[in-house]
Amino acid sequence: MKDILNVSLIIADDEEYAALLKMNDLSLKEKNFSGRMGHTFTLVKNDKIIKVWAICCGIGKVNAASAAQKAVCEGADILVNYGLSGGISGVSRGEDVIGTSFFEHDFDLTCFNYKPCEKPGQTYIYKTEDFLVDLAVKAAAPAKSGKLASGDRFVSNTTLKNLLKDEFSVMCCDMETAAIASVAHFNGVPFISLRRVSDDAGEDATVSYREMNNAPQEAIVLKALNIINALFLENKLWN
Repeated sequence: MKDILNVSLIIADDEEYAALLKMNDLSLKEKNFSGRMGHTFTLVKNDKIIKVWAICCGIGKVNAASAAQKAVCEGADILVNYGLSGGISGVSRGEDVIGTSFFEHDFDLTCFNYKPCEKPGQTYIYKTEDFLVDLAVKAAAPAKSGKLASGDRFVSNTTLKNLLKDEFSVMCCDMETAAIASVAHFNGVPFISLRRVSDDAGEDATVSYREMNNAPQEAIVLKALNIINALFLENKLWN
């Protein structure tokens, strides 16, 4: 059984990352990533150590994937993400969601008779293991769990929102989680994502998102830290 667990905490937006920097008790040390902000900190419980590398990767799937792959190459045992998301179905603004599965809603080869969002020869929808979803839902309580959709666009129209709701039963949409989930899948590394609903992904989503993004985000950081601390108790990750 190992005594050190390496965690990479991937955060897209500068404002979302800034809330982490306010956690003075973490003794953060700078470790930047390709010109973007990055910090490390260590958590200790009994004879176990969790080493965390937090990365402010930048918005979008490419930025998220490159940060996730770099983290894996540097030895990450598990990838964790937090951020704001648009609410699609079953959630209200301000609620928190743990992702159970992830797909890229802006990938389209339907002209070649593939299913919407399907990638040829690849996993269609990436999933987080049930035990990690259960762990995260309890650690981030109150929190819901559900499917997340990612795309390199900010969803702010009812047509796309209804498509994601009716065709895919999506709970939230964002611009990073499916990319991180893809990297995690190909490398055999677990992934947990915590998302706070900032808007309803409808016509007024831009205004609602800006209001939430400009508000202090310490609460979601504390929930993300609760999830990371809960990893101490999950034996499957330490074997």
